[in-house]
Amino acid sequence: MFLIFFKTDICPPGQVSRGGDTICFSCPIGWAVYNSTEDNRAQCLECLAGSRSVDMKCTKCKSGFHQPENGTGFCLPCIPGEFNTKDGMKTCSKCAIGTFSPSKERTEACEECPKGFITRQTGSPRCVRFYHTSNCFHSLIVHYMDLPAPFQSRPIRACGD
Repeated sequence: MFLIFFKTDICPPGQVSRGGDTICFSCPIGWAVYNSTEDNRAQCLECLAGSRSVDMKCTKCKSGFHQPENGTGFCLPCIPGEFNTKDGMKTCSKCAIGTFSPSKERTEACEECPKGFITRQTGSPRCVRFYHTSNCFHSLIVHYMDLPAPFQSRPIRACGD
């Protein structure tokens, strides 16, 4: 967190000036104005990861969005295969194996694949249909899934891998 102090007795609310200057300005994008009435000084305060600057204030990113960097004026959407359920997050969570998320900005946990479909890795935007033959699965990309109980807790090996 970086702080820069400025004299504020000549500036309108929401703006700052350097000590002794007669020119007022706003804090840079990604920073917010914090006023202290104690000594009539203001400071530009860098917004932390998980937030962005809006109207000279740091605001948490909404659920379904994230921001990994300090000092930005925007939040990034969670991409398909990811989600987050809380405001102010630095990252989105990847969907677990066996779950998926086809849309961006997801604010709920990922959906489980329907019966007969699987995901082979975390962060999947879709499920694939699986076919079991001898020691491997043949998969066809389709939409959603659900594994039989013996395969739910071990890695899936597709034929040809």
